[in-house]
Amino acid sequence: MRQVYAGSAAEMLDAVMAEVEKGCHVLISAAAVADYTLDRQAEKIKSGQDLSLHLTPTPKIIKKVREAYPELKIVGFKAETDLGDEELIQRAEESMQCAHLDLMVANDVSRGGMGTDDNRVIIIDRQGRRTEAAGQKSLIAEAIIDALVEAL
Repeated sequence: MRQVYAGSAAEMLDAVMAEVEKGCHVLISAAAVADYTLDRQAEKIKSGQDLSLHLTPTPKIIKKVREAYPELKIVGFKAETDLGDEELIQRAEESMQCAHLDLMVANDVSRGGMGTDDNRVIIIDRQGRRTEAAGQKSLIAEAIIDALVEAL
């Protein structure tokens, strides 16, 4: 495994597509890419003036990969805030179906996980099976791999 630097969502999409093009069996798409992107300005924005920002929806990397590689196994992640488990699972399943993913890892980031060593996630497969994994992130990663092996 090698690291690839991406300074923007567009660069990340290009990097992921380039890596997948080299050949792989699975994409585990754990990156938290922003849902919206600011339009780049050609000049410096001067301070002291009224400012309006224009946000553009960021293309979904996993959807682009799925379109280009329909047979590739893809694991997606769904982060939400302040939801009960049932609504979290519902949103994760909707995203999973929309992008035709093989596994979805859902978590409520308002309960922790971001910037910590521990987390709690719900792993969902195409058959609707749900597995809860909690504790150290290394143990959660093992649970995700186990679910992926089962899906393969």
